Amino acid sequence: MVAPVTAAGPAGPDRKVVYLHIGARKSGTTSLQAVLRASRRQLRSQGVNLALNTLDDHQSFAHPLKRLGGPRPPQPAAVAASLQLLEQRLSRPAERHLVTIEGLAELRPEGIATVADALAGHEVHVVLTVRPWDRVIPSEWQQLIKEHGTQPYPDFLADIGAERAPLFRRRHETPQIVRDWMAHVPAERIHVIAVPSVGDGLDELFCRTVGIDPATLQQAPAGLNPSLSYPQAELLRRVNAALPAELHDRDEYRMAVRGWLVRRCLVLLPRAGALRLPSELTAWCEDQMKRHRAELEELDIDLVGDPDDLTPPVRAGDVSVSEAEVNEAAVALIVSITALRWEEWQKSRQALGEAAERARIAAESGAPSRHRRTPRQVARAIGRRLRRG
Repeated sequence: MVAPVTAAGPAGPDRKVVYLHIGARKSGTTSLQAVLRASRRQLRSQGVNLALNTLDDHQSFAHPLKRLGGPRPPQPAAVAASLQLLEQRLSRPAERHLVTIEGLAELRPEGIATVADALAGHEVHVVLTVRPWDRVIPSEWQQLIKEHGTQPYPDFLADIGAERAPLFRRRHETPQIVRDWMAHVPAERIHVIAVPSVGDGLDELFCRTVGIDPATLQQAPAGLNPSLSYPQAELLRRVNAALPAELHDRDEYRMAVRGWLVRRCLVLLPRAGALRLPSELTAWCEDQMKRHRAELEELDIDLVGDPDDLTPPVRAGDVSVSEAEVNEAAVALIVSITALRWEEWQKSRQALGEAAERARIAAESGAPSRHRRTPRQVARAIGRRLRRG
């Protein structure tokens, strides 16, 4: 067992209770965070401050810290700005403070030490939500594709099996993540939540851990980060590889591809079953999940939920995609784009008509105007703006 080194800091009126929900990715974090954001008022009434709750907050805080200890370390000023942002958000009056950023699970020891030092005067709890690898691996590949990835699924699987995927390991090698945080946080304040393998229940387990009444929370919107079928994901992968240079930037890609093509077109199409692990990896995956469970149980941390949810039967099957299936997904996507464009065109025509009618009524009323235009001029001006935008 790794002996924890606790940087508890002095007790006093400024000492805060801080829950760091550090991930992991693909463990229901998107839905959980949406529920918490929608329930900020209810959380405040229970003495909980949801800090760093926007996507911009997440990126501003976590991005420099994730680079600490890596080949391209961040500028000291960027790290200082991250810690200043955290300090600012924790200054709000509350009994408990909750920070939920799934990217924190991939921090290297240098990043963990930086965060721990910044919170040394407080009572820090680390919360890690965990799904078994047979669920995580296919979902992680899809997420990488939604983030501009171009690696084929078989190559992704081969890299993980041969331990050539260090980022995946940093994100999902749960026992090592726990051991790294135990260097700064005592074991009894590290909470690993086994995400239920069947049905719902993550919200309730999380609320129980943090001390929130789950009955008071708002429902999360549906379809926040839906999965794709294998043909759809493979189609998107090929689109990513063929994108022009101006869409390679993170922000442009997030808006044009992930925000519009994926969320407004691709995810609305029917999907036949979830992408699974190939059958030949069943035994390997079982061994990995059993190892994780055994190591976690040896660490004497707070294991929340049913431990059997860490080692459920592996969901595997034949994993293949044909050119015909990809072509079919491409045709369906084109149809979806066409239908969406038609819908937007109809709304534009309606807006033009309504604006022209308002201009006509204003002109007939004789209301004084220094820049009065005819309905035709108004309609043309709106049309030009629509075409530019």
